[in-house]
Amino acid sequence: MGKKVFLSAGHGGNDPGATAYGLKEKDINLQTLLACMGELERHGVTVVASRTKDENDPVSQEVKEANASGADVAVSFHANAGGGDGFEAFYWTNSAAGKKLATLGEKYVKELGQNSRGIKSGNHLAFIKNTNMTAVLFESFFVDNSADKQIGDTVAEQKAFGVAYAKAILE
Repeated sequence: MGKKVFLSAGHGGNDPGATAYGLKEKDINLQTLLACMGELERHGVTVVASRTKDENDPVSQEVKEANASGADVAVSFHANAGGGDGFEAFYWTNSAAGKKLATLGEKYVKELGQNSRGIKSGNHLAFIKNTNMTAVLFESFFVDNSADKQIGDTVAEQKAFGVAYAKAILE
């Protein structure tokens, strides 16, 4: 592929992100990132990660790291809360490449059996708004929905999301 990709595991350290049913978003996001990174590196892609362990990593720092990385694409992994269900992807609305990556992410996540809430404008999100390259933020599932969490409550399932996102990035 010859490209460089920046990956962000949202939250971390003293910021657990969404929590429910014993799940912490920061842990889910890290497992997703590690699996995505492994798959991309297996295909010869250079990956820069915001974190590879549990540590404080505010979005402002992630944006600085992404912009300094020289990456062609930046992807941030999250899990949702608020009582909904399904996957969502956010991108900068003027970015055709962002929309394509968000759509491909949706395609591969649907192959895991997850439903989709759609591809949406992320212009209000700091990670999307402040990065200098094509950027997408993926919300894999809702940790606080008893049915939806069934698709992502194990490390193996979280890694499956990471591989799905890697396929989207590679394509």
